[in-house]
Amino acid sequence: MAKKGLYKEVDNDVQVKYSYHNDWKISLAVHTLLMVLTISLSRCFSLTYRQTAVIAISASTILLNFLPINSYRSVSMTKSIGLEVTSTTGVIFKSTSHKLVPTADIIDVVILEGFKGLEVIYYLACIVNKENKLTLILPDVSLSLSSLNEIRKSIKQLV
Repeated sequence: MAKKGLYKEVDNDVQVKYSYHNDWKISLAVHTLLMVLTISLSRCFSLTYRQTAVIAISASTILLNFLPINSYRSVSMTKSIGLEVTSTTGVIFKSTSHKLVPTADIIDVVILEGFKGLEVIYYLACIVNKENKLTLILPDVSLSLSSLNEIRKSIKQLV
């Protein structure tokens, strides 16, 4: 099982790959508390035991699936192919998304700053030819400015 953090997996003249693992674990106590809370709410509506069990198991499965537990995000730049951003999240039903930007379409890779609540965050974006919006690299990941700068330099060397 991978630990939380940013890792450089591959770095050579042809390819560079960074991955970010975020392993949030929900303890058995929290899961049990969620089940008890669901059962007590179901009992308020005077449901049968079978209906209560179905609602409790369904609710806990759905809630646990939508929490960003065991997330894995990676960015891979290959000189001849392009930039691939991969994201995998979920507990029971894992969802994976891939985005590939061809090398010929990449204009620039930039670090921008934005606001999240009352704090300033930095994020990495790719300016793509013939697109109206930026392509975010490692979205939903809060990394330091030095880490983002390292990723940006590695990608720009291959573009």
